[in-house]
Amino acid sequence: MLFIKKFKKFKPLMLFVIVILFMINLGLVNAGTNQTWSKDKLSNNLDKVEHELLLLNAKASGLQSIERIEMESKKLNLVKIAKIYHLIKKEDKVALK
Repeated sequence: MLFIKKFKKFKPLMLFVIVILFMINLGLVNAGTNQTWSKDKLSNNLDKVEHELLLLNAKASGLQSIERIEMESKKLNLVKIAKIYHLIKKEDKVALK
């Protein structure tokens, strides 16, 4: 009988503590979910950036190809030469064909 009276006395306090613990648990679960969502978003962004990098590398390789350079040189009426001789003076530098 004495135990029941003490229990009734602490019942509001225990209910308050349970509600507080539930709120803390809810906050922790929410924080964990937000971190997982942020990690997934960053992972997706990283995948997109890596894909774009691969595309840019492929495009750069195509732009640096010998065939492309020769084609652009023909458009500009440049001629292909075998050797270049450099005459070096203090005042200026000249290249002869």
